[in-house]
Amino acid sequence: MRKKLLTRTALAATIALGIGSFNLAYAAETEDTSSGKKLNVMASFYPMYDFATKVGGDKIEVTNMVPAF
Repeated sequence: MRKKLLTRTALAATIALGIGSFNLAYAAETEDTSSGKKLNVMASFYPMYDFATKVGGDKIEVTNMVPAF
């Protein structure tokens, strides 16, 4: 019983990773980054805003949903 559950879980994880990889590959293929436009990013709270700003640098425009107090 336990071995069957482990096998099913491993299969589900493999399928999920495969689908995710396919989506990333498709997005990288179809994305036009040569236009020079900045990518708009919406952060839900300040730590995510700060992280996105540091990672994206001058290539993104970050907006924080929760205003800083």
